[in-house]
Order: sequence, then structure tokens, then C-alpha cells
Amino acid sequence: MAYAYAYAYESAGRLDEAITLFEATHSDCERILGPDHPITRATQENLAVIRADRNVEE
Repeated sequence: MAYAYAYAYESAGRLDEAITLFEATHSDCERILGPDHPITRATQENLAVIRADRNVEE
């Protein structure tokens, strides 16, 4: 659920809030699924992309 909210915040341009939720989601995935799980890796990639987007906008 937090993942959906993170995307909503990202779409609304609220990148700091989106990053916070993406970080929480990634942490949960890593803890529950493990670091090599495809979903965990996808959350890590999404987090990297949004962080890059925030740096471009600043």
C-alpha cells in the first residue's frame, strides 16, 4: 500500500514524501523477501530513479 502512495506522491511532484515511502517499502521488502528478490531489486531501482529526479529538480 505504501508503494502506491509513493507513486501518487511522485506523480504529484511531492518527491521528498515519495522518497520516504519508497525507502520504507524497500526496507520492508529487503527484510521480508531478501536483498536478491526481484521485487526488492525493483524497489531499489525505483528509489534510485526518484532520488536522481529530485537532484535534477533542485
